[in-house]
Amino acid sequence: MTQTLSLLLLLLALSTPRCADAQLAEWDDRGAVADTVLIAEDGHPVRLGDWRGKVVLIDFWGKWCSSCMQEMDSLKRLQQSLADRGDAVAFLFVSVDRAHFAADTAWFKTSGLAGANYRWDKRTSEQYHAFFRTSNAKWWVPDTVILDPDGNIAKWVLGGGTDWTHYGDFLRGLIP
Repeated sequence: MTQTLSLLLLLLALSTPRCADAQLAEWDDRGAVADTVLIAEDGHPVRLGDWRGKVVLIDFWGKWCSSCMQEMDSLKRLQQSLADRGDAVAFLFVSVDRAHFAADTAWFKTSGLAGANYRWDKRTSEQYHAFFRTSNAKWWVPDTVILDPDGNIAKWVLGGGTDWTHYGDFLRGLIP
């Protein structure tokens, strides 16, 4: 009986998903992340690698997503709490549904949030893996990735209901 229980506990431990932060150490996605090209409202392409040297919070969202919208006020308060850090933290918002990019951007401009809204046109399986831990188009929003100044994924926050005001100290700790 004891051996059976030990075996069951071992199988449970091996099958239990580990937290996203523990998984970060297992993946090195800096190349895929740095090479990701986002498109600004004016059509200008920008590479995520262009923000190297800053802490970068990338929020994958959509105005149509109620969980995404619930987080926006706490993201705004987080930005306000970091105002004394100038531009050490970049906030990038990425509309996940290209068909809603114009509506998302129009809302974003009136939201009072700092940063800019982008679209992500050319997506590779490596990029899906880096941002969503999957190699296909099945993923969810809101999904947020925080990069340290070297372009490493420092935190991966998925799902709705995040109170971003609790992340101020974490982001400050990443600022060089």
